[in-house]
Amino acid sequence: MTSFPETKEVRVEIHTFDKELLAHLFGAESVQPGDEIKEPGFLLRYERTFARKVIHFPQILHLCLYLSDKSSSQHAAAWLMSHLKKKQVEKLALDGVEVQFDASAIASQLSM
Repeated sequence: MTSFPETKEVRVEIHTFDKELLAHLFGAESVQPGDEIKEPGFLLRYERTFARKVIHFPQILHLCLYLSDKSSSQHAAAWLMSHLKKKQVEKLALDGVEVQFDASAIASQLSM
C-alpha cells in the first residue's frame, strides 16, 4: 500500500446501482482490491464491493481515502464530485456519516 508520511484515513462508501462506476472511478476495465489512484494530495484505495442478491438494493463500494494534509480535502472533494456526478449514486458516506452530494459538504466532512 502506498500512503503519505502523515495521513488522515477516511472510509468511503458509495451506494450505487451503476455496475460500471468502479471501472469509471479507476479508469480501468478490471479493478481489484488494493488497487489505488494517486492524485496530488490524496490517494484512493479500493477495498471491496458488497452486493446483495436482491435486485432492488444498491451495491456498496468500500474505498479508503488517504489525505496528505487538511488542504487536500478540497481537491479530493472536487475529484470525487467530478467522477460521481451524473452517475447513479444513491448515497455517499464518509467514515459512516452520510454526506450531501455537494463538493463543499464533502470537503467539510473530510476536514473534520
